[in-house]
Amino acid sequence: MNPKAEIVTMNREGLAAFVLELKRTKIRHQLPQIPEEKLDKAVEVWEQQQRDIVERHRNTPAEPDDVGAMILVKAQMYDASANLMAARFKSVRSYLGSLNRDINEGRVEAYREDMRKGKWWFTPDPIVVTATGEIINGQHRLLAVESLAHADAGRVEGKSNFVPDDYTAPQFVVVWGVDKRAAILMDEARRTANDRRDIALRFASAA
Repeated sequence: MNPKAEIVTMNREGLAAFVLELKRTKIRHQLPQIPEEKLDKAVEVWEQQQRDIVERHRNTPAEPDDVGAMILVKAQMYDASANLMAARFKSVRSYLGSLNRDINEGRVEAYREDMRKGKWWFTPDPIVVTATGEIINGQHRLLAVESLAHADAGRVEGKSNFVPDDYTAPQFVVVWGVDKRAAILMDEARRTANDRRDIALRFASAA
């Protein structure tokens, strides 16, 4: 797969299309012989498998020696963790490969606030996705827009006023099909010595 670039508006529709293409990219890598016309069907099968995993976890039976209130508590715990699992399957977090820095939640929050307040400007620094469907650059920006997309859905439904009515979703350059070795050079200016060491070790393990 030769690298290709595009500009994506990361509103709810753009983000959903981006995640769908991540799934297609993963399937193309895992099943290189699959015809393009059967790709979306393969995505549907994969998504159903994910839903089945969630439901099996949600319906995990209690142990034989569990009784009374303990059964209820365990059921609630499995239900809550199943919800988290379902959310992760739908999230860009599922596509953050091991070759990233660890996520800095403070940076995600700062980016989200700048975007929400209209203080985010277009930058040519790209979101980078490998030929295997892993995000190796732009994880903090993507998590910020994902949070805003969920909040914007709540605004439309009248359940939230976190996102203003005049919110404008940011646009990102997205580069697809990059060799995973590029992860060694991504975002070099922001990396600490520990970041560089950790990513080098992860790359060696994944090689």
